Amino acid sequence: MERRSIREKSARPSPGSRRARWIRSEDCEMFDCMLIMDEEDCRVVEVLCCGGAESFDRVMHLAEEASRGLLRVICKRRYRRV
Repeated sequence: MERRSIREKSARPSPGSRRARWIRSEDCEMFDCMLIMDEEDCRVVEVLCCGGAESFDRVMHLAEEASRGLLRVICKRRYRRV
């Protein structure tokens, strides 16, 4: 391996060093965005960050809008390089 490759590799954490964890209420203040992968996790975030079950529809709508926006950005970047 050349020196530059070794330097770049050592500057980044390995994927195996990252671990999933439970969402905590302080995460709502710490992070501007959270990528939530399923409906159960969305309900947990809704309760922790949005104040309860009555706002689930609003949270789901916002998550769907954000997902569509993120997908648009990813597609633009990907196809711009082709």
